[in-house]
Amino acid sequence: MRNVAALEAVESLYRRRGDGRNVAAMLERRGALELEPTRRLALFGEAASLHEASGDLAMAIAAWRSGREGDESNLQALDELARLYEKAGQLEGLVEALTDKSHVIDDNVQRAALYLRIGTLKAGPLADLDGAAAAFREALDLRPEDGVALAALADIEGRRGDYTALEEALLRQLSAVSGLGCVPVLTRLARNAADRLNDADRALGVSAPSAGCRCRESRGLCRDGADLGFA
Repeated sequence: MRNVAALEAVESLYRRRGDGRNVAAMLERRGALELEPTRRLALFGEAASLHEASGDLAMAIAAWRSGREGDESNLQALDELARLYEKAGQLEGLVEALTDKSHVIDDNVQRAALYLRIGTLKAGPLADLDGAAAAFREALDLRPEDGVALAALADIEGRRGDYTALEEALLRQLSAVSGLGCVPVLTRLARNAADRLNDADRALGVSAPSAGCRCRESRGLCRDGADLGFA
């Protein structure tokens, strides 16, 4: 208690001087001694805000990480970490924060959106194609007919060069589209079978809507391989 009182007194002095850097340091020292998770997080959170205001994003991130140690499921801390990691351009840290958040929240729509964002980051600047595919699959486990995730998974499987997995992803995408939306998916299925899987019979067996034809319900098929150029 004496240590806390002394820290508070020194902190008050620094506040009167307008010395934000040292105020943050005192807040962090108080936070390290605080056992109650909410108060601990509040102390480190204020310190993080002061660090950010001074332009020290690394210290701001470190403060929020320290504050989280007492309450790892705190959404405020996770959101602040994600924001700061993105602001600092630390995309691996951003993915870590988003992943941690996906383990905390219960809403499947929100969780799917998080995995979709994680997959997009891994597919793009982080160049982790396997990780991206895994993230898109997680999103689809939560929302099986999410058109954005279905298309993203198909694209990433093609980039990975796993053409059997690409076929599976395209078939999964096909089950979620209807009408003329079937056409590009069926076309891609046929070309993948012919060009990548070297299976002409499979390519010819792919059903493609001919002119004026519609997929019946979401899976209706018109048998006409010539429309895809494989007859």
